[in-house]
Amino acid sequence: MLTRVAINNYNCLVNFELDLPRRLLLVGSNGSGKSSLWEALVAVQDVVVRGADVAEAFPTRSLTRWLTDQDVQRVELDLGVGEDTYNYRIHIEHDRKKQTSLIIGDQLTLRRRTLYENVHGEVRIYPELSESLPIKFPFGRKRSFVPDFEPNDQSSHITRFREAMSSLWLIKHNPTRIEP
Repeated sequence: MLTRVAINNYNCLVNFELDLPRRLLLVGSNGSGKSSLWEALVAVQDVVVRGADVAEAFPTRSLTRWLTDQDVQRVELDLGVGEDTYNYRIHIEHDRKKQTSLIIGDQLTLRRRTLYENVHGEVRIYPELSESLPIKFPFGRKRSFVPDFEPNDQSSHITRFREAMSSLWLIKHNPTRIEP
């Protein structure tokens, strides 16, 4: 269950944070951020589950228009799975002139312990069953490594998070299809 989301520099969402109850109905006037919240969550799901290129999931046009001096987007979410709460965060840097975006970093933690991080193209995987040093290797900045984890003893929490993200139902109504 998604329990918290924080978004900065995404469409109209600036320093936005929302603690989510078990059930939530979002209502509001046009331009208040309902669709932007939904789109940001879908974008994270696309990156984490489907392995989407970050430039497709978070196009430069999704930057907040009036923050012309800020080229970094941030999305963070807490996802409860059973008794555990995962924290995932992704920071995306945009080049407004080239209309491109790259991951500055993405990180997955559980119980304040880092399981995975990609910092400027270096993936670090922290073994779940030991206190040994992280496994490090270079990886591109165009997408997250989370969708590439194969289920095994050393990545069970990471694949559990990914499976929970894939099971989220992100439903958006279409007002033009609603009849009186």
